[in-house]
Amino acid sequence: GHPGLGKLDIFVAERKGGEITISHLGKPMNSNKDDFAVFMYSPDRGFFSSDRPGGKGRDDIYTFKNEDPNLKIVNYFLEGVTTTHNSDNDEVILPGVNVRIFSQDSVLLGEILTGQDGKFNFRVSEEENYFIIAERDNFFTTRQTFSTIGKTLDKSQLNSLITNKVFETEILLEEIILDKAFELENIYYDFDSANIRADAAIELDKLVTILKDNPPIKIELSSHTDARGEAAYNQDLSKLRAESAVAYIISQGIDPSRIKARGYGESQLIIENAQTEEEHETNRRTEFKVTEYDKEIARRIREQEEAQFKKGTVEVEIKEEKEVPKDASTDEFDFN
Repeated sequence: GHPGLGKLDIFVAERKGGEITISHLGKPMNSNKDDFAVFMYSPDRGFFSSDRPGGKGRDDIYTFKNEDPNLKIVNYFLEGVTTTHNSDNDEVILPGVNVRIFSQDSVLLGEILTGQDGKFNFRVSEEENYFIIAERDNFFTTRQTFSTIGKTLDKSQLNSLITNKVFETEILLEEIILDKAFELENIYYDFDSANIRADAAIELDKLVTILKDNPPIKIELSSHTDARGEAAYNQDLSKLRAESAVAYIISQGIDPSRIKARGYGESQLIIENAQTEEEHETNRRTEFKVTEYDKEIARRIREQEEAQFKKGTVEVEIKEEKEVPKDASTDEFDFN
């Protein structure tokens, strides 16, 4: 234990930047007897128990007040809403989303199931990095990063005893629609090559994260060329590029049975008779689409989570640690 004045002592713990600092409160909060069971009934007032001399019995209840004229308390909160796109591509509220917040080192800190308003709220600490995972059946599980680093308020500039600082965010979840294509941006290859470049690997890592966060899905990754050159050559090149991308994804720990490569060459041009380099670039693309959504896997995952964590419409503080893949990309994929 930490050194004190004797027997049970009262300490204060301050969390900042992911580290917790423990401090002894000293006298008169502590004595050489048992001092324990602090309860705050207002921001600057509270009770504690002690069997120190001068009381009325064995353990007595004492009251205390923090009279520091410079005392300022800042509470930090992250508030957000979960949304999706409807059939008209308008953004609308999405209820019933399980939202979890993790520390940077993948420890689960809180969990909430959003209500009809789609809102969620977590208490956060100053100078820390977090990531959020939001999931609902038949929707892509979405990962989002958040940081309070550099956003701490200067207490010397505050007038009120208590200040609540609220950060706002929005989490967009896209519905899983079989065979709907999503383009992977910035997947470039050197001329006449199917090798994965470093900049392309960064984008493919986002797809790796999607697959790790969404175990029920299987996908097709496809490569498309522009219409310049021989059609047969373009077909072969696109096949090699798709296979190269899939091989990279499998090397990152994805089960080969969950992903297949397809090369379409110039058979699915977005812009027919492209003339400008920009139009050719639009035709050259890498896409993925969900080919299968295993509802049985989704059901088992949901049952496991429901058994492990109590769900409600308020924040749930989780004492035990739950880890997510540490090698998953922290960048989220933009489905738009």
